[in-house]
Amino acid sequence: MKFMIYCENCGENSSVQIQETSASYVLRREIFEIKENHLFCTKCGREVQDKDDEKKRQQRLTELYQRRYNMFPEDIKRIRKSMRLTQSEFADVLNMGKATIKRYETGGSLPDGVLLGVLRVLRKNPELILMFFEETKAGLPEKERQRIEEKLQPLMQKRLK
Repeated sequence: MKFMIYCENCGENSSVQIQETSASYVLRREIFEIKENHLFCTKCGREVQDKDDEKKRQQRLTELYQRRYNMFPEDIKRIRKSMRLTQSEFADVLNMGKATIKRYETGGSLPDGVLLGVLRVLRKNPELILMFFEETKAGLPEKERQRIEEKLQPLMQKRLK
């Protein structure tokens, strides 16, 4: 397949040849294999960079990471909402920054191994959030602690049964 693109080496628009290659990339200290299309100028033979290549590569790697761990932004949001907590409250209970939770829920960042493990456990057993709350509640302002306690009441009741 051929189409025209600007070749910086030739200094003009040129047709390009597309070649698919496999490449390995590291994301979060893990190796991912992906197939990529590389463009080569038919005049000079050099690779021509598409300005969207890096963005596409990052999106593909993110998707593979999320699939590998079966944890997507909407899953994180669903876990938090199942506990009736705001992003800020969830972050407080897990002793994390609110902005971090927001980035995880919007797909702007990926949780690492430890938090992935926590989220996977909470997805199956939401009442385990109470253990985290026990560890962090002493450091919370009184009103915040009471508000979170109120929201976690159904899980506390479930644990007592």
